[in-house]
Amino acid sequence: MITLGIAAALVAAQFVAGMELVVTADGTRVLYSSPVSPGDEFSIVYTHSVQRSPVVEKFRVLPDGNIVVFETIYQDFGAGLPSDVDEGAKVVVEPGGVRIYDMNRVMPRITLRVGSIARHQFRHGNTVLSLADLLDSGTRVDITVKP
Repeated sequence: MITLGIAAALVAAQFVAGMELVVTADGTRVLYSSPVSPGDEFSIVYTHSVQRSPVVEKFRVLPDGNIVVFETIYQDFGAGLPSDVDEGAKVVVEPGGVRIYDMNRVMPRITLRVGSIARHQFRHGNTVLSLADLLDSGTRVDITVKP
């Protein structure tokens, strides 16, 4: 029984140890790749196209390789910005803006289209990728965690 438990732990450790955060353009061009572990965080920062104000969406890597959005920050309520929150999430209005946290939206990948107004940035650790400087407007970008 102990041997089976150790074997399971080794398999789980290999899965976790091999996780990689990958950002690709148009499904083929790798823009960024970095080893990650469950709990690691990254963010997407952009300018909202209607409000013309900054939005920060924060994500966390889950043990199964999925991604969870757990927090969103924006300056003020307005067209196209959240006014209701998911069950369990909390909203706080702070001097720097509106913060929605304790969100739990799980997804296998994040897909976005680069916008000339949005000026999307991908941030992980000390790395900042200015997607609008690297890619044409409308280019598809996928963010995934690979085993």
